[in-house]
Amino acid sequence: MNEFVNELNDYVKDVLGYDPDAHPVDNTIRNTLPLILRNKYAFYDAVLEDHQLVIAVNVNDENTPADQLRKQLDMVYKAFGKHVVYVTNRLKSYNRKRFINKKIAFIVPGKQMYIPYMMIDLQDFGLKGAKRPEAMTPSIQYMLLYHLLIESLESLPLNIIAEKLNVGPMTITRAAAYMQDEINVCRVEGTREKNLVFHMDGSALWKKVEPYMATPVKKTIFVTDFLNLPEYRITNVNALANYTNIAGDNRHYMAMADFQFNELLKNKTIKDYGDQDGETAIETWKYDPVGLTRNQFVDPLSLYLVFRDDPGERIQIAINQMLEDIKW
Repeated sequence: MNEFVNELNDYVKDVLGYDPDAHPVDNTIRNTLPLILRNKYAFYDAVLEDHQLVIAVNVNDENTPADQLRKQLDMVYKAFGKHVVYVTNRLKSYNRKRFINKKIAFIVPGKQMYIPYMMIDLQDFGLKGAKRPEAMTPSIQYMLLYHLLIESLESLPLNIIAEKLNVGPMTITRAAAYMQDEINVCRVEGTREKNLVFHMDGSALWKKVEPYMATPVKKTIFVTDFLNLPEYRITNVNALANYTNIAGDNRHYMAMADFQFNELLKNKTIKDYGDQDGETAIETWKYDPVGLTRNQFVDPLSLYLVFRDDPGERIQIAINQMLEDIKW
């Protein structure tokens, strides 16, 4: 830890021209914090210009959703009465954007410093000009999840993949180009008949592609009565209860493709609905959840993406346990 703090001091000094003199905080105040925060962070007093700060170093280098981190840092602020800067050794690109949107001050030594109340926003020293991949489309996300969960697409001709996923050939061609050129997880081989060769598989592939994926949920609609519809999967906390030991909910949670929900509206299968409350919550998804699972529950990887930014500690523990239980 001392080595990391020295790296932090050197980085700030190189960029801003002065030593922040980060040193451990008074344990009297530190010990008033909840145990989970004391285990997760090492706390240091520091000075940037004329600002007295507390540096919260992520000891375990765990990924923390923005909303959850915001609440944790607010607790630290209330305890010490000083602005708090979150420090981590690495930060995924999607979290970086969310931290900035929520005005969370953070430092990634050697890469980026963002402290909004000091008007500091210095990005990617030594990495300028690096191309950042575009966000993954739902069709590409579905294709990768299908490959990870249902059936390997390794070495299959692209036209066969299009048939399996029930999409057009141009959609698969664009997906293959994205996976090869943007995120570098496979290469496209062949001349007349092209196919995919992946550079990694299983958990390694998931860890590579997960930062570029988004929640599959487009919107959530509530209906007053329980609907026993054929083309849906159980989702949300009730699906999480199936994969983990977290408690489910009395409300019914259903996931279906957005186009299927629109069909139900068109043929008036669903009439009375709204966006506030009801016995059944219907999540309309950007892709069809039915094709990614062999049981009545949504698949665990999509479910992880549904809850990835949930601030609840119990939810975060559960979804990470769910990932660990996957037999890749």
